[in-house]
Amino acid sequence: MLLDKLRRRSAKPAAAAPATPADAEAAALQARYVAWRELNPVGRADWPPAAEDVFGEAVAIPDIPADQLNDAALAAALRIKGGVVVRGLISEAKADEVRGYVDKALGLLEDQRAGRPIDGDAGGQAAWRHELRDPDTGELVGPQWRADNAMFGGECSAGDSPHIAENLVQMYREIGLTQMIENYLGEQPAVSLEKWTLRCVPPTTNTSWHQDGAFLGTETRTVNVWIALSECGVEASGLDIIPMHFDEIVETGTGGAYFHWDVGKDVVEEIKGDREVLTPLFKPGDAFIFDQFALHRTGVREGLTKDRYALETWFFAPSHFPKDYHGILV
Repeated sequence: MLLDKLRRRSAKPAAAAPATPADAEAAALQARYVAWRELNPVGRADWPPAAEDVFGEAVAIPDIPADQLNDAALAAALRIKGGVVVRGLISEAKADEVRGYVDKALGLLEDQRAGRPIDGDAGGQAAWRHELRDPDTGELVGPQWRADNAMFGGECSAGDSPHIAENLVQMYREIGLTQMIENYLGEQPAVSLEKWTLRCVPPTTNTSWHQDGAFLGTETRTVNVWIALSECGVEASGLDIIPMHFDEIVETGTGGAYFHWDVGKDVVEEIKGDREVLTPLFKPGDAFIFDQFALHRTGVREGLTKDRYALETWFFAPSHFPKDYHGILV
């Protein structure tokens, strides 16, 4: 059966070379999707990874410069502390560049939804808007997720912009992030179409406490990298974080919860006890790295006047990938 499949594949005519730079970008991203789909991954046997508290017991959520982020710090942050704030993970200049990506991507998405004509490939020079499609069927990947009522306003997937996606993949590699996450997960990571998000959050957005593991699953092996692309926490919303390590999903859907997978305020108050909610101030390029168990929310409060720009990338171990999500190997 496998031999027949290989013969059918080999009998297919060779794909034509991409005609334009935009075509090449779209083909490269599609190849990353196919590579993920055809993997037969084997997860590391020694999960979770061993970790030593390199920060000390007195530290709740560590707050470190980027040059102190290494394999040991990442493991300690995720397995012991509940996350880590990293200052200057990318430069402010790079954050400004990526913020421009957000505006471009959201503008094209808005025009497309409104039925206005768009130039998604910049005259063939850059694939700014090219929705990921299955190479065998030509159908959109993740159609249910793409439905308007399944997506929040002010966000879109980097996976629907091959130009942005390839630039981000290169950025992750250049700062050493991809290799560090691979060392932690024990296998080459994949991002997902659904959780690789460019965001511009208005100051009036709704907010609720949650753990992403409530819908990603507790067995998923993942590292999330949230990068501020604007100043966050004063005029624009930031993040509110419960400074604790969790290894399970707490009670959801009760105590004033907004969604069935949210954690109600009453439950949060009981869990945190006398701990203060951590609300870091982020400059462009600062990051918060955590996993699916971290209890957090968007830091919305009265008096905010500016939009919050951010890039959020969930890296997954392909061997323990969330069900019904679509991977892009990085």
